[in-house]
Amino acid sequence: MAKTLKVTYLGETCVAFDKGKTYIATCYDPRLDRIGVIDESGEDYIYSPRAFKIHGDYKQLPKVDCRVEK
Repeated sequence: MAKTLKVTYLGETCVAFDKGKTYIATCYDPRLDRIGVIDESGEDYIYSPRAFKIHGDYKQLPKVDCRVEK
């Protein structure tokens, strides 16, 4: 199981990510099909893996449940 993976943001530059820049993915939620990605400030974001070029198999990242409980 991979602990982290490098991912390159494919979208347009936004508050959290810059287009073409590489970040670290730390987890995967199979229920939501989302990955946790850390930005430059250390903030963790939950994003679709389709927004990134994944350098490896993101489904091998540690599994988490990112659903919000009410």
